[in-house]
Amino acid sequence: MKTIKHRVVKNHIVTLLSAGLLFAVFSSAHAMTVQVFTDTAHPVSVQGVSQDVTVAYYNLDQLQILIGKMNAAIQGQAPPAAEFQAKQLLVQYKVTLDHAVTGINLIHHYQITSIPTIIFNQGAYQIVGQTNLTLAITEYKQWASEKK
Repeated sequence: MKTIKHRVVKNHIVTLLSAGLLFAVFSSAHAMTVQVFTDTAHPVSVQGVSQDVTVAYYNLDQLQILIGKMNAAIQGQAPPAAEFQAKQLLVQYKVTLDHAVTGINLIHHYQITSIPTIIFNQGAYQIVGQTNLTLAITEYKQWASEKK
């Protein structure tokens, strides 16, 4: 049987420095924001999630996967060609790399030690071990209604 852990943290504003860029994440009382932290071995189902929920899905092994793809692409090439190819791949994967680095920064910010972890509204509520986002949202809504 799966253990699901919870942690409640005050709403707050988070400022992160990632890959030389400044990211500001602001709490919003009107819309639900959800951050999913997991890896390829522990996928979280997002099927059936309402369109009014903003979901940021962080696959924490994405950086390793991209590095593996880049290494495979340049393997066996002469140094000048490998350097040229690596620069092209960095441009091609920039958005994915930035997203992966942001996810890594956020796991440190939220002090996440287990995956999957689902964070609601920038830290207002946290669920560990749930692999179905629809069920996690239902639990969060129940908690939020009891809190009122």
